[in-house]
Amino acid sequence: MKKHSYRAVEAFRGADKTIRIVGHRGARGVFPENTMIGFKSTIEMGINLLEFDVVLCADGVPVITHNHALHVPTFKHVGGDFIDHEPKVLDLTWSQLQCFEVGRLDSSTQYGQRFPDQLQFAGIKVPKLDELLGHVANLSENNVYLMLEIKSDPNHVNNDIFRKKLVSEVTKRVRHFDLINQTLLHSFDWRILEECKSSAPDFPTSFLTQINHNPADVGEDSSLSVGPNIKNYGDHIPDKVFEKGGSLWCPNVQDITPTGLKRAKNLGLVTAVWTVNTVEEIDRMIEYGVDAIVTDYPGRVQQRLAVNGYNW
Repeated sequence: MKKHSYRAVEAFRGADKTIRIVGHRGARGVFPENTMIGFKSTIEMGINLLEFDVVLCADGVPVITHNHALHVPTFKHVGGDFIDHEPKVLDLTWSQLQCFEVGRLDSSTQYGQRFPDQLQFAGIKVPKLDELLGHVANLSENNVYLMLEIKSDPNHVNNDIFRKKLVSEVTKRVRHFDLINQTLLHSFDWRILEECKSSAPDFPTSFLTQINHNPADVGEDSSLSVGPNIKNYGDHIPDKVFEKGGSLWCPNVQDITPTGLKRAKNLGLVTAVWTVNTVEEIDRMIEYGVDAIVTDYPGRVQQRLAVNGYNW
């Protein structure tokens, strides 16, 4: 079955002895997540596929951060201590968000202990989506591609007006920087992706999936309250993604099976698996032959691909 071919989708498609590497939140295992220093450094490492998360501030500014609330392990008061409560990003204006920095990780927290090798920086702020788009648009070669995750707020998951505004604010900025051909619209919330298909059909959509028996990672907002219940779909999840008009399927590493991957390939879907960090997981994805590996540790994946005679 032939579908529309998008340049941004083909950038994530693997080939013979080639598996693509996607830097998760930049390269979270190495650099502060979802920061400009992380994105720029990941690109300089030779990783030209970036995954990141977008939510709205109170004044409608799209910003790059993962959780809907400020995150105790990663947010500090400027020049001060880590925060001790978590106001929602949607309740703060852009200027209020500038009172916090995100370049360090509190190693006393469970979340901080997951990333003991992450570099620490002072004075790093949450970036606007415009900052990353502007940087990518100004690169001399237009070969960096964006897996732009539109985060669905559980408090607004049934709010059609909010959903339209969220998608509109994101897509108009990508258009402004002329990066449609380098951007995937990516979400766990299939209703957001339906809105993308309706209001911005010139963008390809990427469907994140996580089966309900998989728990959320420590310190992370769960996707299970915003996405469809797919636990009974089994290896037919790619069929559902295809029916919804998706170009890329992004399953959790715990969920991917060789049968599901084969179904996706037969449908022409690109399959990018998240978040693949351990050597065992990386080697299993190489064995399966996925199109792309989404990882906090791009260097680790590069090493395993090289050992196995693969390019990226």
